[in-house]
Amino acid sequence: MEEEYVCNGGTPAICELAKMLLRAEIGTMKDWELDRIPLRFIQRVLRSWVEKAASPYSARSTFDFGVSLSNWLDDWQDINEQRDDTTRLYLILDSGPSLWPYIIGPLYESLYKIHPRLPASFYKRFGLGCRKCFRVFDHHDLEYEADKLEENFDDKEKDTATVQAWRDQIPKYMKRKSLNDEEYARETRRLSPRSKLRRILEMAQELRDISSNIQAPELTEEERDGFDNHGDSCPAFSLHFYSMDAVRGALDEETQYIQEVTPMPHLILPFTMGNENEMITAFRALADACKVIALAAAIVKDLPMSE
Repeated sequence: MEEEYVCNGGTPAICELAKMLLRAEIGTMKDWELDRIPLRFIQRVLRSWVEKAASPYSARSTFDFGVSLSNWLDDWQDINEQRDDTTRLYLILDSGPSLWPYIIGPLYESLYKIHPRLPASFYKRFGLGCRKCFRVFDHHDLEYEADKLEENFDDKEKDTATVQAWRDQIPKYMKRKSLNDEEYARETRRLSPRSKLRRILEMAQELRDISSNIQAPELTEEERDGFDNHGDSCPAFSLHFYSMDAVRGALDEETQYIQEVTPMPHLILPFTMGNENEMITAFRALADACKVIALAAAIVKDLPMSE
């Protein structure tokens, strides 16, 4: 995960932000004393905040994610804000155009052998948990594309067959009712403490717990309006039942569309200069999102990649 700090507000604004970070104990005096240069101090704080949030895992260079701290949204918005306006700052989490396609079908099959409702239960914690922080492309997107095609049939017979073929590729166990937390924990404890599957299930639960408690500050109506002509965020990674499944076909079409529009960042966390409570809320949300990213990376690191 790369970090960068962008601010054209001049030295007074940078100094004020550095003071806010110190007062809120987001930055430390140890970081400040290294060179006492406000801009470099802010860069170090952002870098160390991301790394500490991901611990004991790592979020660096994961899924091509990047974090920036900016006082404008011009790079993502159509409107032209005054770049010297530092009344609002934004922590922005985004990923590059690279996509990481993982084959998760064999893992689902292994979980199914333990309990028929475990694949859907795992996905609810892992897949849907990730979606709270960033975009993932998986069988939910395939279902969405099937619903869309069903509503707009051009060739009813051909399109009906296509929709059915897509839906048939989604295993029935993925539509089962998810285990509740107590049931999920019981099935997890039945596995050996040294089991890789047990560790994956535990990390998925931890990921869901963190993501469900993220309290992200909201953009103003004016800030949201600036994104009306933007497309969905670029998926950070995709999950496939097997290498060239229907999810991959839907993803290829989505990729073509993404290239035609400006995608939204995954997460924008605004705060007002001078408002330490808003800043703390934004940085805490960023920390939680980074932890989710690190947990997701730990979960998929041994999954095979799709071609």
